[in-house]
Amino acid sequence: MKSKTINVSLILLFVLIGYTVKAQDKSILFICEHGSAKSIIAATYFQKTAAENNLKWNALSRGTHPDSILQLATQRGLEGDGFNTESMKPAVLTENDILKAEIVVTLGCKLPEEFNRFQNKILEWNDVPPISKDYSAARDVIRKNINLLLKSLKSD
Repeated sequence: MKSKTINVSLILLFVLIGYTVKAQDKSILFICEHGSAKSIIAATYFQKTAAENNLKWNALSRGTHPDSILQLATQRGLEGDGFNTESMKPAVLTENDILKAEIVVTLGCKLPEEFNRFQNKILEWNDVPPISKDYSAARDVIRKNINLLLKSLKSD
């Protein structure tokens, strides 16, 4: 009788582990040079749009050479769009960030050479204009790219 109890317990454990793994959100990482403009906007809008489409994704923003604060144009633009920017802070890109991400999107920046081995998960969005010149134009290109990406993720 003891072996049946152990077998049932193991089966329940595997079912629970399997359920937990399936329930976890996938991660997408957005990277720009300073981590204070394009990647912040992309992560913010990706998170919002994914949630609106009931997609379980977690979006992160990083910089290869991060600023200490958000660019003023980014802060004003996102706040004007209805987002709270108080907790948004540029952060430096780490290998662990890339390892955890299903998808990595660079926005007009080149990754350091040590990250070249991750090319299979990197998308490049080099069509985004500078935020400092025109927040609305940059945001609109980012949102267009996000919508195309989400459309492809929904069909997978």
